[in-house]
Amino acid sequence: NIALTQVIKIAKENTVKLDLNGKTLAGQLEITGHLMVEDTDMNGMIANSEKNVTVTVKQYGTLTLNSGIIENTANNGNAVKLEYRGDITFTMNGGSVSSEKGIPLNAMMGTVVIHGGEMISGNDSDTIKNSYGDADITVGGGDNPVYIAKLNQGSGGKLILHEGSIIGQLSGTGLSEDSILDGLFETDVSSLLPDGLT
Repeated sequence: NIALTQVIKIAKENTVKLDLNGKTLAGQLEITGHLMVEDTDMNGMIANSEKNVTVTVKQYGTLTLNSGIIENTANNGNAVKLEYRGDITFTMNGGSVSSEKGIPLNAMMGTVVIHGGEMISGNDSDTIKNSYGDADITVGGGDNPVYIAKLNQGSGGKLILHEGSIIGQLSGTGLSEDSILDGLFETDVSSLLPDGLT
């Protein structure tokens, strides 16, 4: 296990593959390059209990989570945050993104693709927050259906919800007209849909 004493920064145009190998990396990461995370053992994680963001993806950054855990246990903490800048991508193929006292994924802008894995919020907060509506979010489309408990979607945000995947609760100010909703919602979302979208 490693406890970081400073923020680890992955610079633009750098590509890093991180195998957690069942270990804990405690601290903060900032990404303007490319980071792929996997865990070839069990229970490997990137964790933070003191700062309010564990992994920040900045402009031009990409984060891919194939397996392993990204966790935040600080008050009002985000496990993953996409900053309000362009050209940001977060792809989740497996693993877990969790926040014990806050929002697992705070997507202020960019592209979010969730093909698998799970997102866990320990205090009934939003699972994914896209309050500005400037992140395009895709849920499902991988080998297995995806369940998102709570999505806070800002005005005009695009949502692609693949068949078999489920969003428990949708809040916010509405979806864009080019959203594609082939999956299911567990609550009534009619007031958040633009005309012609069902």
